[in-house]
Amino acid sequence: MGKGRPFQLPCQPAGGGMNARWSRFSLSMRLEAVFSRNMEGVLTILGAGGDLMCGKLLPALWRLHRQGLRIQVIGIDRFEDGGDALDSLVARSVARGALPRAAAESIDFRRQFEFLAGDLREENIYREMAKHLSGRDRCFYCAVPSTLFGKIVRNLTREGLHREGKGEQARIVFEKPFGESQDSALQLFNSLQSFAPHQRAFAEHYMAKGVPRALINFRQQKANALLEGLLNAGHVTRVDVFSDESGGVGTRGPFFDQCGTLRDMGQHVLHLLALATMDLPATAHDTGRQKKNLLDRVKLSRTKSVRGQYEGYHEESGVAAASATETFFAARLFVDNARWQDVPMVARSGKSLPQKAAGIIYHFDGKDGIDLCEIRIQPEERMTFRITEGADASLVSRYLEIESSFNRSFEVQSPEAYEPILRMSMGESLDLFVEEGEILASWRILDAVREAWMNVPGLHPLHRYAVGTAVSEISDL
Repeated sequence: MGKGRPFQLPCQPAGGGMNARWSRFSLSMRLEAVFSRNMEGVLTILGAGGDLMCGKLLPALWRLHRQGLRIQVIGIDRFEDGGDALDSLVARSVARGALPRAAAESIDFRRQFEFLAGDLREENIYREMAKHLSGRDRCFYCAVPSTLFGKIVRNLTREGLHREGKGEQARIVFEKPFGESQDSALQLFNSLQSFAPHQRAFAEHYMAKGVPRALINFRQQKANALLEGLLNAGHVTRVDVFSDESGGVGTRGPFFDQCGTLRDMGQHVLHLLALATMDLPATAHDTGRQKKNLLDRVKLSRTKSVRGQYEGYHEESGVAAASATETFFAARLFVDNARWQDVPMVARSGKSLPQKAAGIIYHFDGKDGIDLCEIRIQPEERMTFRITEGADASLVSRYLEIESSFNRSFEVQSPEAYEPILRMSMGESLDLFVEEGEILASWRILDAVREAWMNVPGLHPLHRYAVGTAVSEISDL
């Protein structure tokens, strides 16, 4: 893990891993079929009593357990009784359909867990952690609001839990949001400096899903040079990146009302934009730099953004009665480089829309036999083409071959996003995590959108839309 001796993935080949050339990185598109031994090190989940644990982390740990991978877990939160914490968490997870009932009955699975009751804002719980973790490989997973990140790091540092030495390594993983603006993100990063860069990891779930990783590898393959050669201003007339949700805010009302869709989902769709339009990285490690380079060139059309709020939002639990928080946003962007000069890029995300869907759409001029290429991430992972009417049969055949080769990457079901995140949190490579430079670059763009909303409010009224309204009726971008 990081520098020195890595945490050992039991099935990882000697001298390999996912930090080599792309030809080897492509293997990470699929979970390895079988893990035969326990994984070294302890995963300490800070905030283990929350929704993230019940809805995402616990189910992912169960799926990894079913594949033969055992991760030792210590959960920290304000439990009334640490001894009963697992029963409560499993019951909540089963009740919401995130975890099968078999997990509650698996004694072997339950043996992976230990829980400590304590308040992460107080010092005594960190002293207790030190008793359990000193001298051991450890990964801290922060399933807590970002307002606690700095305090957590200071307390871990005071107990020496950030130090690495002979037979002892440490890593800390952070969940979004990483601040609420570029300035606050920079302040946040400055507060984390006691952990070295190779020890800090920032989880981006779309990067961990199969399609984004497959997309980079797919674009790299020489066999797909036909499509890659069309991804530029000479052929593309527009690019859409989107993450639509059919549900409302649910139980996240208090949190969501403080941030809104732009801050909550904006970085996700901007990372998709970077993946769709960046120059190809030479190696897996170069991905972050290329994404940052692309995001640094993104410009906002200040009069071309939309914000909306679904009807009934004020009735959600934890939402202020007169809240003006947006539940939908769309922004027209441009990439200021030769490859994408003057091509509009529309980024959007919203709640209570007709369907849950996320992906990338390239719109072409049709001169080369193709009108549209859609890369779908949710609900299913696939690539589809819309061919120009009357296009040459050989071109049609070639595009269908490209589509087929992409879709075959997912004959084995892609892992849920949290499975590879947890594996790589405990592993050697940080390739699926985002870098601080990417995060700051994306905040620059999102800050510009918010500034336009605030400074020219007449141009950006808060549109009310009924639940299930089509995107085209909310935004004309």
